[in-house]
Parts: sequence; structure tokens; C-alpha cells
Amino acid sequence: MLDFNEITRWSNLARIAGGNAAKLTIAAPFAAFIILHNEPLQPFLQMSENWHPNPFIESLALARFDVFYVGLVVIGIAVAMFSLFSPSQITSYNSYDEYLVVKESIKTDNGVEGSLRLTLEEYSKYAASMSLEVDVRERRFRFPRRFREGLWRLLLALSRSDAEKTGENDNGPKAILAGLTDVDTERSPWWERVHPLLPLLSRDVFRLEYIRADYGSPVLRTVVFWIMMLGIFIVFIPTLITTYLVLSDLLRVVEDAPGFDTSVVGPR
Repeated sequence: MLDFNEITRWSNLARIAGGNAAKLTIAAPFAAFIILHNEPLQPFLQMSENWHPNPFIESLALARFDVFYVGLVVIGIAVAMFSLFSPSQITSYNSYDEYLVVKESIKTDNGVEGSLRLTLEEYSKYAASMSLEVDVRERRFRFPRRFREGLWRLLLALSRSDAEKTGENDNGPKAILAGLTDVDTERSPWWERVHPLLPLLSRDVFRLEYIRADYGSPVLRTVVFWIMMLGIFIVFIPTLITTYLVLSDLLRVVEDAPGFDTSVVGPR
């Protein structure tokens, strides 16, 4: 199950649904309507009948454009859902490395703090009834191991930096996490305390933001993935049918060739 969660990350879905070719499938219903209902094009879209003795194969062959159209529509739905619901951290950048470079180039002290605030608010929201310890397994789909390990390293770095700055070793990683996610107003002093330390750890903060976005909305990611797979499977059906018919026709031509004897193996 965890492997499937890795497969359906938004960044992986972007490799399929984020390309220009995939985005063109959104226009498939409109293009197909113009093509399939254009009378001058009908002779080119029709297939000769009685090409295969099996009536089921024959009917599928005759409906190959319709099947292909349905597949494109299904893929277009998946691509549209991806475009609407995929987080901007994924869709606005070509890669994770580009995301980090851009974020680092435009970062401000308040921007780094705001990024961590949003990440921790969502983390604590889905952990409202649980301990905020970073090794809780129940949050592994939205906040997998790489997120929890990254958060722990960031908190540990904040704890060490705070100890070097104040000379006190009372605030460990878990204490800092509890203070930053406190539901009361008591968290304000904690944010003021770590604010000057965050710009030095901006890459870690932005990395957590990216991972949070990449693994967000696991149910929606799964729906987009399966709709995309269904559309690809439907689109692939006409290709299989055409390949089968061509091979069958080729075999029939070879069998009907003069001097061909299927009972003889090897050269005559």
C-alpha cells in the first residue's frame, strides 16, 4: 500500500498528466465531434465489413474510432482533474530541483516562516486527536517517512541553534514542535524565538513544503491515477484490435500463397 502511495504522488502523476500531449486530450470531445460528424470524412473513417469471420472482433474493429474517442475523453477527465487539484508546488515547476532554486532565489524571512507555518498547521490538523510525535504511523499517507524524518532533522537543527544562541538546552525537538503547533496564543513566543533561525534552514523548510504538497489529498490522487489508467487501457484497445487483424490478414495471405503447405515443417 505504501508503494502505491509513492506511485500516485502528484509529482509522478505530473509525468503523465502534466505534458502538453496529455493536456490536448481535454479537447478530445470537441475535436471528435467535428471529425466524426463531418460527412466528407466518413469514407475515410469507415472500415470494410466482413474483414474478420468473428462477428465480435468485427464489431470492435468497426467501432475502433468510437472506442478511441471514449478513451481520450476518459484521459481528458483525468488530466482536467489533475490540472484543477494538483498543488502549485508541483504544477508550477518542472522538477523538485527547479522548485528549490526558485524558492531560494525569492525567499524572505517572513516567507520562510509562512511556509513552515502552513506545513505545521496542516500536519497538526490531521493529527488533532493524536500525539504530535513525528513517528506516528497513522499519518504515513499524507506525511510519509521522508516528511517525518525531514521534520525531525529541522526541529533538531532548530533545537541546536536555539541552544547555541541562548545557552539553554531545555527545548528539544518535540518541545519546539509542541510549542509551534500550540492551539492557544502561547505559540507566538515560540515563533518569535525561531524566526531569526529559519532563513538559515530555508532549504529544509521548502523541502517539507514540497513533500507536504506532493503527498497531499491521497484519495484524490488515487482517483486521478485510476481514471488515467482506465483511459490509457481503453485507448490501447483499438491498437490491439488493429494489430490482431493485420496479423490475421497477413497469416491468411501467407496460407493462401501458392506452394504453401502448413503440414510441412521446414524447407521443401
